[in-house]
Amino acid sequence: MIDEISEIASQGYEIVGIGDDNFTANKKRATEILNAIIELNSGLRFVVQGKVDAANYELYSLMKKAGVVGIAFGLESGIQEVLDFYKKDTTIAQNRDAVTIADKVGLYTGGLFILGAPMETKEHFQNTYQFATSLPLDITSFWVLDYTYGSALWEKALAEGKLDKTEFNVPAGKERETSPYYTKEIEEITQKYFFRYFFRPAYWFRQFVKFIRTREVYFLRILAIGAFWLTMKKVQLLFNKGGE
Repeated sequence: MIDEISEIASQGYEIVGIGDDNFTANKKRATEILNAIIELNSGLRFVVQGKVDAANYELYSLMKKAGVVGIAFGLESGIQEVLDFYKKDTTIAQNRDAVTIADKVGLYTGGLFILGAPMETKEHFQNTYQFATSLPLDITSFWVLDYTYGSALWEKALAEGKLDKTEFNVPAGKERETSPYYTKEIEEITQKYFFRYFFRPAYWFRQFVKFIRTREVYFLRILAIGAFWLTMKKVQLLFNKGGE
């Protein structure tokens, strides 16, 4: 792995995304890799994924020292009942602690949220959005729950006759009796939350403060590109809505 990282650095890349969807699961292994990266001193930056129950101040500090600039979490929801339904084996408190610790050591944080579990109401959706805004997240996204081939959710829906075995990715929705709301309605809510989250003045003030604290130029560029894309996308949506 270190040889590969060294080769990537020699080719002029600046940042590497580590594909392991839970880099922090094995603390001993992660520590060995991070120490080796520090010794290599390649100048690369890294982005990793982690599960919230492995949050650890010591490990995150070592990640920062090794050049890790960002960590993404599958937070999924701000409702404990929904986390239990997904069998996440995590708690709302763990979600908050993981993001908070990562932010404190200077890592940029990403959080993914999913809407559309069978028991979720619009009040649940709103509570999840409010939970997201209460966290020091630098990047976030909201998606419709997808019943993916082979998952426990997909198998259960198949057994109940809510989908066909030839369907590999089926979004939650009233059409399939997997949500109280139609898929398009949930999609519109996720889109609304996405834009609302990033157009908050408090978000951009926090980004300014965080840059002063971390001096992480790479993410400043990402945020600048993101801000431009968000503005253009919002203008496009407003234009399309006006045309209707």
